[in-house]
Amino acid sequence: MVTEEFRAWMRTATVRQKQAVATAAGTSLSMLYQLASEARHASSELASRIEKASGKKLTRADISETCAECRYYKRCKK
Repeated sequence: MVTEEFRAWMRTATVRQKQAVATAAGTSLSMLYQLASEARHASSELASRIEKASGKKLTRADISETCAECRYYKRCKK
């Protein structure tokens, strides 16, 4: 499960921006597209790396269902 915020970012970000985030997160541009289409699911570790690589424009909860449901993450977001 990815959020509309992640899908919107994927629609509006340039290919260079997406590639920069993917590279900084240690993944591929193809993986970002697969995550957005829900063909693959992100681990909490990958979601955390993407969050950091995006400068927190994306949150780990936007990308990973595990993070979105984590009670500790929810507490930190308050």
